[in-house]
Amino acid sequence: MSKVENIEEVLRCAQSLFSKRGYDSIALREIADAAHLSLGTVSFYFKAKEDIFQTLVQRAVRTIGKERLGLLAHFPPNSFTPLEHILFAIIWPVLRRLEDPDPIERSIPRLIRWALTGPARVEESLRKEFDATAADLIRTLQIACPQLTRARAIWAYSFTISMLYSRQVFDDRYAALMEDQTADKSLQERAMLLIKFASAGFLGLQSDGES
Repeated sequence: MSKVENIEEVLRCAQSLFSKRGYDSIALREIADAAHLSLGTVSFYFKAKEDIFQTLVQRAVRTIGKERLGLLAHFPPNSFTPLEHILFAIIWPVLRRLEDPDPIERSIPRLIRWALTGPARVEESLRKEFDATAADLIRTLQIACPQLTRARAIWAYSFTISMLYSRQVFDDRYAALMEDQTADKSLQERAMLLIKFASAGFLGLQSDGES
């Protein structure tokens, strides 16, 4: 294979491994073995395991961010967009990938979740990538909720993102406690539940008129 093909194979194999077991439990040699390359070859392309992880996280977050903004592209910039539409644009690009037929696409949400607790340099890079689209989304949220201060919009947005990457959303963490009432819900039904829950938070934070 060519150099480009080798690098893509390393990234593909690494993404599969990282998304399943996180950053700390994966060794560079394991990535090399999965890609059927020597450790020296992989080290030639990437100085360290952290570089591979950072490359994957940056690419994943950019993909999610681009899709989020794309879902809102049919609304004119700086115009009113219904709150539910904004929240759908935030939630759906992550949620839909949990059952994507492509294993690489399916691994993206879990890769990002692991990155939230990854190395400091990766976490910093992750935040920069998130911030690239977060400012646009928060501004749109403020237009949808005119009584919401920027500080509270940021607060509500950050908790929406945290909720989206929770174990309940990914794994039905509490289904057993609720006699499996949520286990069979489709992704669309889960999205609607998340949108309703998040909407209540945004609207509730603007209701008391605090400046």
